[in-house]
Amino acid sequence: MTPRTFRKRCLRAIAMTAAIAAALPAAAQAADAPAPVPAGFTSLFDGKTLNGWRTRRRHHRQLGGRIEIQHLPDPR
Repeated sequence: MTPRTFRKRCLRAIAMTAAIAAALPAAAQAADAPAPVPAGFTSLFDGKTLNGWRTRRRHHRQLGGRIEIQHLPDPR
């Protein structure tokens, strides 16, 4: 590999790294923005608690923004 080819490859790699680094904050900001809610939509989970949830048995819990459900066999 000649010094000129090596220099071109290094500059190309630096340019690609800079382009990716410049795009990351915009992508992170877009991911944080909530999605628009359609008219008439009712959320079942607020992302923090299980307030308003009622079941016969306690087989679900909230873990870090998601709901974990434990499958229990039907007692019949």
